[in-house]
Formats: sequence, structure tokens, C-alpha cells
Amino acid sequence: MQFNPSIHNPWWRFWVSWVAFCQILYLLGHEARLRRLLAWANRKRLHGVADYYQDRLVATEIELITYRRRSCKLVICCEFLHTAYRQIWPDKPPHSLKRQGRRQHH
Repeated sequence: MQFNPSIHNPWWRFWVSWVAFCQILYLLGHEARLRRLLAWANRKRLHGVADYYQDRLVATEIELITYRRRSCKLVICCEFLHTAYRQIWPDKPPHSLKRQGRRQHH
């Protein structure tokens, strides 16, 4: 078996961890966005759209479970950061276009 020095390089390990960190944060944001869209589709009684969002949500959760099995501490750290970020900068619903139009005319 041949020795591969890139595996034992600390910068390589840092890079792999950084990529995983970014992907986990993206998946957490994607999961939150899908949950909001699923709630919206259920409120509007759009069953086909709700089923699509539900399937995407399940796929995203499976991907997160895979990361959780590989590096649980990294996922916990990302969940903490994602929650803190959402507490500081919550998602705001978009304003109505009708209201924006009236404000511009006055």
C-alpha cells in the first residue's frame, strides 16, 4: 500500500472540514426554507406542490443525517450558528407589491 501524504497534511484536513461545514450550513438553510414553503403550500391547499416540497425536505434531512453520522460535533456547531444567525437576522416575509405600488404613487 502506497503512502499518500495529502491525507496526513493538516491543511488538507482543514479544507475537507471547511467544505463539510459550508455544506452543512447550506443544508440547514435549505431545510428551513423548505419547511416554510411546505407550510405555505399546505395553507394554500396546493397538494401537489406540498408533496414536492415534502420529498425535497426528506432528501435534505437524509443528507443531514449522513453528515451527522460522519461528524456529529460539526453538525451541532453548525446548528448552533444557524440558530444564532436566525435569531439575529430573522427571515422577513416579502412586502406586498400592491402596497409598494401605492407608496410610490403617493
